[in-house]
Order: sequence, then structure tokens, then C-alpha cells
Amino acid sequence: MRLPLPPLPRGLRQRLMVALALYALALVTLYTLYALAFAYTVEDEFIERAMHEELSWLRAAHAREGVWPAPRDPHWQLLASTQAFPIELQHAFAAEPHRREFSGGEGRHYHLLDFEHAGTRWWLLAEVSEQLVFRRMRATVLEILGWSALGALTLGLLLAWWVARATTRPLSDLSEAVRALDPQALPRRLPETDASAGDAEVLALRHGLNELLARVADTLAREQSFTRDASHELRTPLAVIVASAEELGRQDAAGRSPGAALARLQTAADQLGQTLDALLELARAEPAHVAQGTALLPAIERAIVEQSARRPREDLDFEILISPEQRSALRPALLRIVLANLIGNVCAHAAPGPVRIDSAAGRCRIRNCARAGLSQSEHGPGLGQGLSILRRLDERYGLQLRIEAQADWVEASFVPGRAEPARD
Repeated sequence: MRLPLPPLPRGLRQRLMVALALYALALVTLYTLYALAFAYTVEDEFIERAMHEELSWLRAAHAREGVWPAPRDPHWQLLASTQAFPIELQHAFAAEPHRREFSGGEGRHYHLLDFEHAGTRWWLLAEVSEQLVFRRMRATVLEILGWSALGALTLGLLLAWWVARATTRPLSDLSEAVRALDPQALPRRLPETDASAGDAEVLALRHGLNELLARVADTLAREQSFTRDASHELRTPLAVIVASAEELGRQDAAGRSPGAALARLQTAADQLGQTLDALLELARAEPAHVAQGTALLPAIERAIVEQSARRPREDLDFEILISPEQRSALRPALLRIVLANLIGNVCAHAAPGPVRIDSAAGRCRIRNCARAGLSQSEHGPGLGQGLSILRRLDERYGLQLRIEAQADWVEASFVPGRAEPARD
């Protein structure tokens, strides 16, 4: 059953579009203001330069003739007092005496230039409404700027839509791929899409999700295998325990010795514990190998002692040809489970005779005499039900398990791995 998911929010694309559109609008507004300011500044600069040139001409004429001539522009006046200003200018100047540019009625516009001569303050007054070229063009210029701003804003919106779409499409595809996953059948990788082929960030996110999916898939596989093996492998020893307990009850009621039933109980309990160790090992996510490793010979001797105590076999003669310096790179717990499994099967199924344990070509080998009438599965290593769990350990940790059975002998071998020698 697929888990219900809330609808994906669609705000990222809209936020990108709004942000880029506002940025475009801000740029258009800013440069429109720059253009207007530039136009007004240039126009004022030309008027100021013209007034200074007119003042230079007036000074030169006064120096030649001894009197002030009238300005050459009929709209300009040379005044010795502010009382001679036009009435509308007198009121504006009285309110703001530091200003030198004023607007009048009916479209008139004034510029002032004051200067000192013979201890008297003079004023050059210029009514420049006829010279304000930009003011006459202002409506046209603003219309052009308005249409240009609209075009720039439209282009900005289109660019914002394209950037937002290109940015969010890979994420949307990735979100849809995640939403489409079936929790009951998780893949190890998300499906590839062309939209995210060139996006490093999305590829990094996809890589992280793929690693997470692989770990989740491994965990689910271990859980399913644990459930399956626990159901299969534990049923037999539990059935033996139940049957032996019932037999103990009957023997106790009849006054007979419970020795055989107790032995079966002990064997079944040992088998159950060994099975649980192996299943728990398979359920772990720990690495199989360690740097220093484990001495192989003591591990084999311990496994022989434990399994012989659980399944006494006085007719078996163990011959161990393993160097004391040889070490296994497998984790101690994993090595103990593998050896207990293999040697436990020898104690359970081998025919009387020698059991040779040696090492050759990097493999640990256990060879014993075959018991007549047993199948290869019964000869092979397994916990109660044959090869299932040990085969899974092999697949999980790469033990390279190998079973060879002939008419009179059976050999089981695995690769214990090499480890660095122990350091003092």
C-alpha cells in the first residue's frame, strides 16, 4: 500500500519569478530616474553656462562703456535689487533665499545668478521657459521610457519564467520520482531524467537519495530474509523442544529416566542459539572485515571444543594443520559463527574417522569422511535445515564458500581473508 503524500508546494517557481520580475522592475525604475536626472542636469548645466557667458559679456561691455548694457536675450534682465523681481518670484525668493531656480506661473521658469560689482549686489535674472527643451519633450520621453520599461519588464518576466522553469523542473521531476516510489517495492536507484543531466546540485541530491534508497533496500532485504529464515530455521528446533518436553512429562509420569529426552532438548536449544546468532549476524549492517583480524587456530580449537561438547563424537579424530601465526580478517563474531556451523555439521553428520582442518591457497578447509546414505545437503554446512543461512552469509560477506562431496569424503572450505599481523 502506497503511503499518502500531501501535494507538493508550487511556491519556489513563483517566488523565483516574482523576485526576478521585481529585480527587473527595480532596474528599469532606477535607470529611468537616472535618465531623467541626467536630462535635467545637462539642461541646467547648459543654462548655467549660458548665464556665465552672458555675465562675462556684460562685464566686458560695462568696462568699455561705463554702463551696464541690456542682456542680449530679451527674456533676461540685469537687476540691482530683488525688489525688481517679478511678483511671483519675489514671494518664492523670500521663502527660499538660497535657491537659484524657481518655477513661475503659466509655464515660466527662472534662473538667478548673483554677483558683486563696486560694493553692490547685482542679479542676472533669466526666464528660460523657451530654452527648456527637455520640458517640451518630457511627455514624449516619458512615453518612450514607459514603453521601454514595459518591454524590459516583459523580457524580465520571460527570463524569470525560463530561469524558474529551468531551476525547478529537475527538482519537480525528482520530487515526482520520489512520490512515485512504492514502499513495498523500493528500487535501489531513482529513474534517470534528462532534465537533471546537467545540474550538479540536483545530481548530488539524486546521488544522496540513491545511497539512502540502497541502504533502505538493504535493510528491508535483511528484515525480510530474517523473517523468512527465522520462520523456517527456528521451527524445527522449537518443535523438538516441545516434543521433548512432552516426552519428559510422560517419562516422569511413568517413572522412566529422562536422559534421552534431555539430550535432545539440549541439542535443540544449542541449535536454536546457534541459529539466532547467525540470523542476528545477517541482520547487522557492520563490515565483515577488521584490520588486525583474529588468530585462526584458537578460533578453530574453541569451535571444536564447543561443538564436541554439544554433540559428543568420540569416533572423530580432529587433525589441525593451521599455523599459529595465521590470522583471519573476518570479525571474531562472524568467524565464530562460520566455524561453529561447519564443525557442528561435521559432528552431526560425519562418519567415524579423521577430520582434517588445514589451509591452502588462502582457503580454510575442513575434510571429513562421508557417511553412507546421506545426501549432499545433509553433508553440507547448515544450521538444522541445510545450507540456507550459511549461503546467505557467503553472499553477504563474500566468504567464497565451497562444498565438495564425493562417495567417501566431504570437504567444506571458505576464505577467511588476510589481516595485518598483530602489533605489540
